[in-house]
Amino acid sequence: MRAKEIVLERAAGNMIALGDVNSTRLPERKQTATGRLSSGEEQALKTTFTVVRADSMSFSDKTKQAYYQGDSQGKVVLERPALNVNSKTLRAWFVNVPRKGGGEEPHLAKMLCEGDVKMAGSRAGRSRNGESLTAEYDPDEEGLELYGGNPMVSGSARGISRGARITWLAREDRLIVDNTGSGLAVSRIKDNKRK
Repeated sequence: MRAKEIVLERAAGNMIALGDVNSTRLPERKQTATGRLSSGEEQALKTTFTVVRADSMSFSDKTKQAYYQGDSQGKVVLERPALNVNSKTLRAWFVNVPRKGGGEEPHLAKMLCEGDVKMAGSRAGRSRNGESLTAEYDPDEEGLELYGGNPMVSGSARGISRGARITWLAREDRLIVDNTGSGLAVSRIKDNKRK
């Protein structure tokens, strides 16, 4: 955690960060049967970080929540290796999980981005851009669900999709459009054969 000013309230279990907040969360190490990771798993672990940039952040150990707010331009940025999300606010939920050797450690459970959400993602040489009012990020599944307003995702390879809820599974580079109860989902597919 970096910021211009950080205030710790140890008795209450609170932390407040103000000005140019940069919160970097390293990935949790997954336990294996042998206790060792392959070189590919080690490399993936080194590049699977989560960064949040904002103007202010408050964290409560009692509720296990962090709340980020944007600056005067209203911008909070969530960065992952294949994903970038801009919003006005971001709320992160943590849960305690058992630690090898005893005790507990915090695990990032989910993130909720709210207000003028814009996402940019890339995987396997293809890009996706989207927008909505709200987005929920699941770090375990590497999935971003856009909803609220008129969610839209455009892709460099496939075209534009609109629906009530659009989920992009980054690891699989798969898009799920759910329009249950809202009429038809709409997708405009690019035809690369005609030029």
